Amino acid sequence: MPRRYLIVGLGAAGVAAAETVRRLDAAGEILMVSDDPHGYYSRPGLAYYLTGELAESCLPPFSEADFRHLALRLQARAAALHPQAQEVEL
Repeated sequence: MPRRYLIVGLGAAGVAAAETVRRLDAAGEILMVSDDPHGYYSRPGLAYYLTGELAESCLPPFSEADFRHLALRLQARAAALHPQAQEVEL
C-alpha cells in the first residue's frame, strides 16, 4: 500500500515539499490542501506583474501537467490539524 502524504498550503514551501516527496517516493499519494482559488503561482513575481515587467502567463512556474505529476490538489481550507490522530478538519 502506498504511503499517504498531506501538505497544507500551496506556497513555495508546500510545492517544495511535494517535489521532495515525489522524488523520494514516486508511488506515494500526495494531497495538497489550499483555499487559494488561483493555485500555485510566483508570489514574488506579483510585484513584477503589477509593474508591467512580467506577463501574467509567467507567474505559474509549472505547467498543469507538471503540477498534476506532483500531487492532487483539494481546494478547501484546513480548519484544524490533529497530528496524533492523523486527521485534518476541512
